[in-house]
Amino acid sequence: MKHEQSLLDEIIYRYAGLPVLVYNNVPSWRSQAPIAYEIVHRLRQAECDVHYFTCNGSLTSCPANPFKAPEKCNTCRAISSQDIKKLLRPLQTKTTLVFSPSSSVQDFETFEAFTEFTYKGFPFGRLAHSQLADDYKSYRFPMDIINTRGRTLIDGAISLFEQSLRLLSENAIQCAFFWNGRRPSDGPVHFAAQVLGIPSFAYISGGDEGRFLVVQNLLHDPENSEARIRDFYRNIGENVDKYLQKGLQYAEGTRLGKNTAFGSPTFSRNFKNENISLPPKGKPRILVCTSTLWETIAFTQKKSIKSHDELFQFLRKLMHDPHILSKYQVMVRWHPNQANTQYSEAREIQDLIHSTSKSVIHFSPESLVNTYDLIRDSDFIITYGSTIGVEATIMGKPSISITEEILASFRILHYAKDFLHLTQLLDSKAPALPPEPAILYLGYQSTIGEPYREFEYDKDLGFYLNEKYAVAKLNSLMALWLRFRAKFHRI
Repeated sequence: MKHEQSLLDEIIYRYAGLPVLVYNNVPSWRSQAPIAYEIVHRLRQAECDVHYFTCNGSLTSCPANPFKAPEKCNTCRAISSQDIKKLLRPLQTKTTLVFSPSSSVQDFETFEAFTEFTYKGFPFGRLAHSQLADDYKSYRFPMDIINTRGRTLIDGAISLFEQSLRLLSENAIQCAFFWNGRRPSDGPVHFAAQVLGIPSFAYISGGDEGRFLVVQNLLHDPENSEARIRDFYRNIGENVDKYLQKGLQYAEGTRLGKNTAFGSPTFSRNFKNENISLPPKGKPRILVCTSTLWETIAFTQKKSIKSHDELFQFLRKLMHDPHILSKYQVMVRWHPNQANTQYSEAREIQDLIHSTSKSVIHFSPESLVNTYDLIRDSDFIITYGSTIGVEATIMGKPSISITEEILASFRILHYAKDFLHLTQLLDSKAPALPPEPAILYLGYQSTIGEPYREFEYDKDLGFYLNEKYAVAKLNSLMALWLRFRAKFHRI
């Protein structure tokens, strides 16, 4: 079967027969681990000397087990051992394990000192900040968390960095693969490769369960993301109808609460389709749909700390501005995931809800109101960093983003560069944009990445290789057996 040339194909062709490292810190994430195994198999077919680098339980944190619960750690080690035995050892792949870190980082005086901490010129503070933001669903945290768990995360990241340096150097590695790259448990592998001038590539699941994505350098690099979007629109050619169909399927799946993005939650599955009691419509309605950008902002620093604060200041101004309140009915749909927010961000949300005019209608994060019904009943939709803004365009609504300038350049939505510009867009009755570019963008999102070749996916079995060994979904019986094995058998 002939396959379309992919970035992974180009990498394999370039490094055929040479030493290559594949790092996998997500063996127990069954939507992610098969990507590493797919890469290993395809590298071995090109006679590469593959060095498979994984964890023996000594990482201080990992994506599947951020707080290092012993039971999860033992299960993961058992899964990893089984996968290596069934998938990698027949290929004579070399394995190396991560050793325990030793404490070296001193206490931080300020939050800024923590986030901007660097080691050998690399932003290790941002890695730790990104992990903490993910764990606590907040951009900021108390200093006692920073000087306990935050320090531990940085120590572990430095240990991984130093061991990666040794491994890459001693084995004359020519290129490296790592998962994601924004956490302390994976980003240091990329940093180590940069020190040695070795090309490195991030991998992660793609637009659906049968695809995965490989990119050079960091997955969350805004320039990488923008380049991929521009390449898509530039090369779409005769595939317009295909992507329009995919985009409509994606939009419908999201609206109906299906997991159309593999491994990503779809909150609409919990929405209740009930009549919404809104005041009689006397003014045009603005619906503000908030988003959760903690971990992306924390690592990429696409927004600085001040800019993150400005995001809430922007919301505060919108909910208090006399001109806006006199001309428009303002409604705020807080993102469902903000129900899990902790610390300062939780307080900021509650403060905004309770300090605004009674004319502002809030739908709390805990509310099960159907967001799509609110969009239908609104005249303008305002978002930041959320796909709902794209969906609003498809639904025929004027959609304005305060963050997504790149999407505005393709006329997917309007972009407000500041509050004055937002007011101008509203007062000039910014029109609804044609839906086709927005549908194509969702088609791009749902098909991003390249298809598996060595593995196939079955919704019941999970991923499997040559119909012999399933990288299975963890049903309860399998999980119990693996935990039993991990407890009584040293791995």
